[in-house]
Amino acid sequence: MNTKITRSAGISTGYCYLVGNGYEGATKELDDKVMEIAIQLKDLFDKNIEIRFNSDRESGGGFVKDNNGDCTIGIGASLMSSKFQAMSLREQIDLSAEDFNNLPKDIILYHVVLDESIAKTKIDIYEFFNTLPEALKFLNDKIDPIKLQEYLRKF
Repeated sequence: MNTKITRSAGISTGYCYLVGNGYEGATKELDDKVMEIAIQLKDLFDKNIEIRFNSDRESGGGFVKDNNGDCTIGIGASLMSSKFQAMSLREQIDLSAEDFNNLPKDIILYHVVLDESIAKTKIDIYEFFNTLPEALKFLNDKIDPIKLQEYLRKF
């Protein structure tokens, strides 16, 4: 199959604005990491992959492109603050929005997106990984192979 990687320019809400219209990462490093995700997913699934970034361009990911524009299978990467990650849950909750916004975003963390319909078990969408290989292993471990094949045959 002649698969390709494309970038999303955003999705129309029908109300004269786009969501997910970041097109590229806020930093070259984040953009490069998301491209690496897309290449790994293309090689793994042999399907077209779409790169999407949120409007703030501080998070994005690669997703298996289906016919509905859904993000059923993918891996995301986000600019994060190592100081925030080191805080206890109580400290994170008590942090004001202003103080949160002033924290330096100095690391990139990964997370897995996997629809429950093709997962073996429920996935915590707030589980972060330090490396792409860790995220890929988690994704592979959580996918139900039979449900995956059924899903991929649709497009």
